[in-house]
Amino acid sequence: MCVNTIGVDNDTLDETLDTLDAFDDMLDAFDENNDRLRIFLNYLILENDH
Repeated sequence: MCVNTIGVDNDTLDETLDTLDAFDDMLDAFDENNDRLRIFLNYLILENDH
């Protein structure tokens, strides 16, 4: 049985995981800011309707 393997050292994997974690945190912050913006825009729309 032949198994294909790719040699990657632990430091490279750690750096990749750190990068993915940072990217995930950035997406979470973007979602939070997007929610705040949506609430603010809804407020402006409601204020202009009166």
